[in-house]
Amino acid sequence: MSRRRLEGCDYVEISTRNDALFFDTSAVLVQSPGRKLTILSFRGTQPQNAINWLTGVSARAEYFPAGGKVHGGFQRGLRSTWPVLQELLLAALNARPICDALAHSREKYLSPCGAAKPEAPVSMVPAPITDAIPEEKELLPSLYITGHSLGGALAVLAAALLYAQADAGVFGRDRRQVRSWIRGVYTYGQPMVGDAAFASMNGDLGKKLFRHVYRRDIVPRLPPRIMGDFMHFGQQYDSSEASWMPGTRPARQAISLGLSNLVGVLSWFTQDVVPLQWVRLPFSWGDHSPLNYMRTSLEAAPGEEFD
Repeated sequence: MSRRRLEGCDYVEISTRNDALFFDTSAVLVQSPGRKLTILSFRGTQPQNAINWLTGVSARAEYFPAGGKVHGGFQRGLRSTWPVLQELLLAALNARPICDALAHSREKYLSPCGAAKPEAPVSMVPAPITDAIPEEKELLPSLYITGHSLGGALAVLAAALLYAQADAGVFGRDRRQVRSWIRGVYTYGQPMVGDAAFASMNGDLGKKLFRHVYRRDIVPRLPPRIMGDFMHFGQQYDSSEASWMPGTRPARQAISLGLSNLVGVLSWFTQDVVPLQWVRLPFSWGDHSPLNYMRTSLEAAPGEEFD
């Protein structure tokens, strides 16, 4: 955040893990000094983490609160962090310090046996702000949600859940106010998360969803068709020599998990291990590396993401 000219931010990291239910979720919430800018970032798949991989392949569809069906593993991963995340996001929405909200949440959920539980919810009255930095004064109150790979899928579901809860009045604010607070969802190498009904129910959110796909990354083509009918929504951006450009062909589902992964591994091998420039396969695991997404994004001028 300091490299993006926002110093002195508060951040909270929330991690949950349950091997039996196949999820290991980590999210970081960042709040700017003036409390106008909030960023929610979900960690992507860790290559050595078997539970992360099991989260991805446990794709049995589950109903989403606002309608449609979504990837079961992704939904369980998000729901595991949501009780605390929801309270922190409520505090951020109301310009309250997220660190204070975290302390309240710990008392609420993790008080020792016999300890008194807090009776009053986190105040909805904004606290005085004394340490805002000049660059932040021009910003509107904004929430950005982001993630790579598995983290991108969780980012989309988190935004959709916020939309659904805003419609249900969970945040005690007008639905339009909560929805306008969500300024953008930026995902990188994101797999598909839901079916056609889920995509259509989130048409308005799709205007704020920017999916970035690096070259022939295999993950945006997953889950494969054999695991169910999934589809993307939102705006796709493809990599180019000049950073990111609007995509012309949305990523479509691969056919099978085994064959697609085999092709993806072979493509990575011919790209990075034994370079064979004349071999061009349709999918690649090598193109999924976050390093590729970071390098391409660095071609953009600092601050463009806030325009």
